[in-house]
Amino acid sequence: MKKNTFTQNYLKPSERYMILSVIFLASFTAGFGQDTYTLKLQTDGTPGASTTPSEQVNVLHDVETTIQANAPNGYYFDEWSVEHGDADIEDDDLASTTVTLTDGDATVQANFLPATYRLTVRTDNTPGADTDPDGDESVYHGEPVEIEAEAPTGYSFYRWTVEQGSAAITDPSRELTTVTLTDGDATVQANFSPAAYQLTVETDGTPGAQTDPSGQVSANHEQEIEIKAIAPNGYYFDEWSVERGDADIEDDDLASTTVTLTDGNATVRAYFLPATYRLTVRTDNTPGADTDPDGDESVYHGEPVEIEAEAPTGYSFYRWTVEQGSAAITDPSRELTTVTLTDGDATVRAN
Repeated sequence: MKKNTFTQNYLKPSERYMILSVIFLASFTAGFGQDTYTLKLQTDGTPGASTTPSEQVNVLHDVETTIQANAPNGYYFDEWSVEHGDADIEDDDLASTTVTLTDGDATVQANFLPATYRLTVRTDNTPGADTDPDGDESVYHGEPVEIEAEAPTGYSFYRWTVEQGSAAITDPSRELTTVTLTDGDATVQANFSPAAYQLTVETDGTPGAQTDPSGQVSANHEQEIEIKAIAPNGYYFDEWSVERGDADIEDDDLASTTVTLTDGNATVRAYFLPATYRLTVRTDNTPGADTDPDGDESVYHGEPVEIEAEAPTGYSFYRWTVEQGSAAITDPSRELTTVTLTDGDATVRAN
């Protein structure tokens, strides 16, 4: 081995010792270095969540590494947790923090929680209708919530509608379904349809009498239907009557009123009565002559009334005449006949 002639020939012994000591110490210090560990980052499986850095990275012993949890839409960061190994997380409640490994590889996990929204469930104000739940409900982002509509008697469920916000209803046409909120608060409404019935409106057969409407009309459950009875000349309205089924007539003594069906089809009928007139029957003042009836008589419109003339001795009946008003005499030349009033009071005379 070739000797170092420089140190031997030009340096004093004490100087040569110092140089060799420095060389020895430098060689000893360079023999130590920091350990390298594997840091694995993961999420709790929340869809769309991620971490920065993602998956695994190499880190030095006792050196802080910045980590970041990235929450997807509809979720928020909850906390960091050490799932494997030993790691010192500076603040496990912060989405952005640091982690330090001091004793080997480690796995840290970012945990997330879904956002909570206010779901309002209501009806369309149909009397007696209900929903379950009813009112405000706290729900999680993306979590299907069961909703149910209950129709009252006389109504059927129609469909669910979203009245405010954004919501996904699985099957809007079914009473029992689910709704999912993914973008904030929302209001869903249960809508109902009234049952459809047949209302028949008719008269009692009075000639010329009418109703409005006439015949069969469609009527929804608890829907007020206007009805009107129209009396012909010589008649007046008497009352409404429910002939079949179940119906609620607001005022059965009024010609114009309303009717409501609540339990199926029904028939209502308008009744009329003939007007009454004063029929006066008299003679032509022939002495001893008489009539039957004699004087004033109350008669119904259009109803034939029998009248008879009785001639005294020495006289013979001639004919009936209408002296006042309007009257139809069946056979004016016969003592026994009938008279009909159709336009008010009248006086007939036996001659």
